Amino acid sequence: MNEKSSCGTKFASRCYTTGIYLLVVALFWDDIENEKEVKMQKFIDSLKDSAQELKKLHSLSVMSMLTAMQTVLGLFTIMIGEFIKIGFSFLTLALAGMLYGPVAAGILGGLGDILNYLIKPAGPFFPGFTVSAVLSGFIYGFFLYKKPVSIRQVFFAKLIIVIFVDLFLSTIWLSLLWGKVYWVLLPMRALKAVIMLPIETGILYIVLTRITAIFHLKNFSLGKCK
Repeated sequence: MNEKSSCGTKFASRCYTTGIYLLVVALFWDDIENEKEVKMQKFIDSLKDSAQELKKLHSLSVMSMLTAMQTVLGLFTIMIGEFIKIGFSFLTLALAGMLYGPVAAGILGGLGDILNYLIKPAGPFFPGFTVSAVLSGFIYGFFLYKKPVSIRQVFFAKLIIVIFVDLFLSTIWLSLLWGKVYWVLLPMRALKAVIMLPIETGILYIVLTRITAIFHLKNFSLGKCK
């Protein structure tokens, strides 16, 4: 009897909790939907604004300079074996994302990857890595374009790139390219990511805040922060 009573009490408690949850969702459903629509519209506007940057002569000039800088920084990439590399070209990619948005930074990432291969090839050309570079630029632009530079924004941009691009996609590309099993490559790359994530986040945050301060000092516009 007590067991049946206990089961009934648990069932009633779960029903009550579910009912409260459904009630809260029902009450705030319109707000949730409106928030989704606002965020989606901001994302679309960000893509449009970034595409418009490519039509400005000043933006194209700076993008050309950033592409050259990325190529130079790519020459100083340190290879640790065949599967791990440490470099600083992410700095120019993030800067392009902050200044000109996801579309422009994605294009710069793709061009930079191709130029780096032509100047200093490290193994055979594989288009998957170009896709990874494009996505990295796009993610930097999504998190940094027309937004105040904060350690939170920088960290989440790096975190998404590390998880989705570096550990997932790029490890798949390496597995396909060298015929290695994905799960064999992942641990060493994950260890490198854990070590480098806070270091690269700190370096990137310092660089972006300094660049932002210089631009404001020179009265250059970084776009209206949202």
